[in-house]
Formats: sequence, C-alpha cells, structure tokens
Amino acid sequence: MKKTWIAGFFLLGALAFGVYQVEYEVREMRSELEGVNKQILAGEEDIHVLDAEWVYLNRPERLKELAQAHLSMQNVSYAQVKNLDTLRAPTAVADAGAQPKKATQAASLAYVTPRDVTANGGR
Repeated sequence: MKKTWIAGFFLLGALAFGVYQVEYEVREMRSELEGVNKQILAGEEDIHVLDAEWVYLNRPERLKELAQAHLSMQNVSYAQVKNLDTLRAPTAVADAGAQPKKATQAASLAYVTPRDVTANGGR
C-alpha cells in the first residue's frame, strides 16, 4: 500500500509539472501573439498613411503641373487624331532577330496604386 501511495505521489508530481510546462508555453505563445498583433496594427497604420500620401501625390492638378514642367508635352491637335478605318495594319518585321523599339517613358507609365504593387508581390 505504501508503494502505491509513493507511486501516486510521483505521478501526481509529474502531472503537475506537465501542466505547469503547458501553462508556461501558453503564456509565451500569448505574449508572442500580442507582439505579432501589435506589428500587424503598426503595418496597417503604415498602409493607411501610405495610401493617404499616394492620393495626395496623385492629385490630377499636381500631376498636370509636373508633366508640364518635366515632360515638355503638348496638347493633341485635331490633325493627330485618326479614324480607326484609316490606320493600316502593322507590317511584319523583315528581320526575325530585330529588336522591338523601346517604349518612351511617358508611354510606359501606368496608373498603379500601392495596393496593386503589394497585391502582385512588388511586380
């Protein structure tokens, strides 16, 4: 009978130690979760600030001023506008190894929001 009590006591001690270990690990995980949640909130705040900056920087009147100052572009005249029927089909490239012409910087610009960039993995 005495051996049963001793074995039960050791078993109870082992169980108590196991519960303590699990409780300690849960506390650590909760602490880590709080830190991750704080990082997520900080990241969301940063995104809101960047969105606001993006909207501010992409105001049409500001972009118009910058385009006039740096791109030296002119308004499109009526003579430059063509009817779709008057355009000819593109001709085949004579040399198969010929490199295509590079697009001008103005033609290659597209309206992209910061969310589009992050959604596409920065591409």
